[in-house]
Amino acid sequence: MFKYLITYKNNMPAGHGFQHFSIFHLTWLLVLACLIYVLVTFYQRSDQHRRQTIRRTIAAIIVSLELMRDTILVASHQFTMGEFPFHLCGIGIFIIAWDAIRPNHPAREILYSLNIWGAFAALLFPDWTMFPLFNVFLMQSFIIHSLLITYPMMLLVSGEFRPNWRKLWQPMIYLVIVIPLVLWLNNIWGTNFWFLNVAAAGSPLTPIQNFAGKWYLPTLIICLGILWFFLYAPWALTDRKATKVEPVNS
Repeated sequence: MFKYLITYKNNMPAGHGFQHFSIFHLTWLLVLACLIYVLVTFYQRSDQHRRQTIRRTIAAIIVSLELMRDTILVASHQFTMGEFPFHLCGIGIFIIAWDAIRPNHPAREILYSLNIWGAFAALLFPDWTMFPLFNVFLMQSFIIHSLLITYPMMLLVSGEFRPNWRKLWQPMIYLVIVIPLVLWLNNIWGTNFWFLNVAAAGSPLTPIQNFAGKWYLPTLIICLGILWFFLYAPWALTDRKATKVEPVNS
């Protein structure tokens, strides 16, 4: 039962994992959805002091889970360059820690425009399907991605953060800085951070890459622009209705 408890994907024999949207996968999603709901509701009903404690606790748990994962990989001689936290969600860990220590709008805009949806996609189309039930890395992956969703959801539902399309320049600057670095690392290390080289198997990125071919990266930029439109349009329309001045009847 615990034979592959700390076996990482590169050393995992075939036939011990699960499929996307199998009963096993859907059960995990249901449990995590309940967890997210409970945490967000508890946060919404808490006072400011407790909210700060919750934010910092979640940030500490996320960072600790990542450190635990890396420590086990190093100790078991399974760590590779691709395990550095340079994926979208990996960097999101430190953005959450940044906001938990010093609440700020740029971090929250990045979490909403990029990380929460990246984590959501990771849970729907996980690339850790090779792991069996009793595996540390499987549990860590499901939990850490659910907390990456929980943190910005708490801020949204509580009203402590409201997405603003006029602040999209902040995530854009973030991407302008991070994407070239990620591409450089992928080139010298042979890694696939952010899935910029090869789409994650079984994810929506795969048909995009098959369709776009050598235009895969430009197509991803276009898809991100479309995603941002749908993410920010409802908030922009709500703001417009709220500030609209009714005509005065003469």
